Amino acid sequence: MTKYFISRVLLLFIASFFIGWAFNAWQSEQLHNFFDIDFWSTFKMFVASIILVIGALVLNLTFTQLYWKEYRLDNFIVENDEVKNKPSAIFCKLVFDYRFSIILFAFKYEKHREKYPVLLCVFAFLFTYPTFFKGIPFVNNYCAIYGTVEGEGRNGEPLTLEIPGIVVPKNEVKQGENEMWEEMNDYVEDIDNKGYVFLQAALIDGFKSYQYNDGIVSYIGCLPYYALEKLIRVLMLFLFPFVIGTIVIERINVKNGKNEEKWKTAKDELIRKNSALKDTKEIIQKYQLDKSTRIHNTLMSFEKGLFESKAAIIISKKNWFDAQTLLFAINSFYTLIPWSESALDEKTFDIIKNNFDKYHFSSSYQNNPLEKAKEYLASLEKEKWFRESTLRCLLDLIPKIEIEIDSIDFQKLERIKKDWNTKI
Repeated sequence: MTKYFISRVLLLFIASFFIGWAFNAWQSEQLHNFFDIDFWSTFKMFVASIILVIGALVLNLTFTQLYWKEYRLDNFIVENDEVKNKPSAIFCKLVFDYRFSIILFAFKYEKHREKYPVLLCVFAFLFTYPTFFKGIPFVNNYCAIYGTVEGEGRNGEPLTLEIPGIVVPKNEVKQGENEMWEEMNDYVEDIDNKGYVFLQAALIDGFKSYQYNDGIVSYIGCLPYYALEKLIRVLMLFLFPFVIGTIVIERINVKNGKNEEKWKTAKDELIRKNSALKDTKEIIQKYQLDKSTRIHNTLMSFEKGLFESKAAIIISKKNWFDAQTLLFAINSFYTLIPWSESALDEKTFDIIKNNFDKYHFSSSYQNNPLEKAKEYLASLEKEKWFRESTLRCLLDLIPKIEIEIDSIDFQKLERIKKDWNTKI
């Protein structure tokens, strides 16, 4: 549950911090106020780009550390595989991945565990929509004063432009606004202000203060305060409303019995998929299919996961959230089923091919079972995919006492796969 909330807060916090920092470095007088130099717009754009790249790396690094265990389980990373698949190599690859694979994985992981996705999307949107807005409402110690100018956008739509001014203590707002009126140009139509918890956060947003030193040391020193301001913003405008909304909906659902329905669905799926993997494991062990490296390592991971005992504990506690978390991990092992089908297919074909002359083919439906068996074998040697039906037909021509493979196990794996993908 802790990771559930941390992941949501960190994503919005890191994104808003670096986007806000980069945007103000590019579009405001932030750099000029600190270094008293009129930087070219191209240079400011370059600085903003560097900030966004750093932000992307920090985001990837943070989520890689958060979801490293789940990512490796989901992608079946083998400890002693090739160099490119070593944990350290995978970790570095995720951190420097411009496609944000770990973020996409985290979305997939948390989507599976999200009980109220609509509510989450609503509050995430309500927070994200004013990402470029400055200040924090309701709680503030300082006020940043700015002028406004009404204009038109490229398509003629009305547009309000803000001209950042100075930041002053909250109790000096009137005096600051009067000073702003004296300094502002005639085209400024109005003077307004917005609140900040920290003076330093307002400076990073492009405002200036006569009480704060400039230079690189001051600039770097303001960033932690700016980060803390963004964190407070995320907590106030996203997390707290989301938690309150979740509690309200949870109580309504408990009263209406909807939570009981959700729990029953999760419990049934947990039992069904655990049973499916258990049955698959029995077939693997029966025919020693775990000689394949990927099946062996996946089976070992499944056994180390102790999913059956974990499921029993979760079911006894009737914990929906833990059930969904465990289900995500169990879903990672679905490929064990088609892998087992493929391995059983290959093993059966090899056995029949190597012992073909020893079998006494017979059938109640075929006049010449030997010729039909040869036809099936020739067909199997040409086919590369979807050989199960042909292989089973050939297998049915061989007396059961002459071969260790049972065609029923093919049907069992097919049923397991079908049941797994059936939505209840």
